[in-house]
Amino acid sequence: MSIFGACSKCDPRVPIVRKCAPDRQCCRELVHFVLAGDPNVATHVAIHACKVNHTVVCSRDEKKACLSPFCTRRPSRTNPLTPAMLPTPSKATVCGLTLLQIAVLANDLTIAKILLQSGALPNKYHSAYESALVLAITKSSHEIIELLVEHGAVVDEAVMAQASSTGSIILMDRLLRSNPQAPLLQALIDVSSHPVADTTVVVYLLRHTTYAARSQFLFHCTCQGHLDLVRLIIKEFGPKIAIDYRGDQYAVGDTLIHTACRMHQLELLKYFIHIGVDINGRNGIGVSPLYICSATGALPFVEVLIRAHASVRGNCGPNGDSALHVAVQENHFQIARLLVHAQADINGTTGAGDTPLHIASMHGHIAMVAYLLRKGADVSKENLRGETALMKACQLDHASVVTMLERAHESTDFGVDDGRSSSFVYYDVMRHVKRVHSV
Repeated sequence: MSIFGACSKCDPRVPIVRKCAPDRQCCRELVHFVLAGDPNVATHVAIHACKVNHTVVCSRDEKKACLSPFCTRRPSRTNPLTPAMLPTPSKATVCGLTLLQIAVLANDLTIAKILLQSGALPNKYHSAYESALVLAITKSSHEIIELLVEHGAVVDEAVMAQASSTGSIILMDRLLRSNPQAPLLQALIDVSSHPVADTTVVVYLLRHTTYAARSQFLFHCTCQGHLDLVRLIIKEFGPKIAIDYRGDQYAVGDTLIHTACRMHQLELLKYFIHIGVDINGRNGIGVSPLYICSATGALPFVEVLIRAHASVRGNCGPNGDSALHVAVQENHFQIARLLVHAQADINGTTGAGDTPLHIASMHGHIAMVAYLLRKGADVSKENLRGETALMKACQLDHASVVTMLERAHESTDFGVDDGRSSSFVYYDVMRHVKRVHSV
């Protein structure tokens, strides 16, 4: 069919400018041609000047079936594509494919060539995980992959992630030749998510990615507890990559030991200690791994850290507090015992001057108070506000703790003329105030 028209007023050799029909019926017919694999696509485009880069969307008429293969309204009996051709549900939209994407899903090399020659854009897509190149890789259409790359299809993170799922080193090598700077972190993460990760693919990707991506993948493996992959990374690149790692974003300054403690990965904690990661390293807010484990009540982790000679003395928390302070605050009795037996400073102070006894008294942890007193906690020590542990217990009305601390005071000679310390005076005042308020 000729694209030239003639009339009595015009030279028949002059082509008439063709325009898409106002009702876009010609465009709908073009979609049918693509779905049917009809090679008359090129002729149809030439006659009607239809745009080959528009996306197939649902009709506003609820009674009219959509032409997009992804549309949930499309009857399955009229869908020429099998479910295996479609991307995973989490990465697929119900609609919005271009003609080129539809041709690729149908594994139709001829139609794909015609569309590209007619001006179809290989990088037009709603989601990067639905690009024509990703769909071609999903379909293992090697000829279409080559065709798309030759026409400028972008090799991005989604493309490499899909390619890695095939396990084909040849395919990944071909794609990386097209874009050596393609991000590979998502590809590494996707491969590692398989029940049995393909170590050949992992090593290939690690060798072709950046140092930053390797570090992030090491962090990911630590979070997920992939000890075998962590060992593989250390074997390939040495322990320095683990020793030098520092977290960013939500875990600023965390070492991998911090990460192993946060994510409860005990075997990885032991491994990182073995290869020399700093056991006393502080993160961006000055917190040590031992402090994290003491705060969360992770007793096995505290035991491992103490056996590895983690420092139990000194401030290692965000407020100038120690691991013992936070263990007492959270009432982790066994951890507090471990720390005291490891020579933690039982009278150490926070930035506000509070001792562990202040903290235990303030929270009403009577068993903890009794233990600290047995271990020699200074019952008369004052914080920066001049408050003793007894005063803190009085303020918060922990009667049983007050009684215990009062007995501890009675067994101490304060050398005050009237036989009563300032703590007892404060206690008398507090009792008087309560009597007044109760009247």
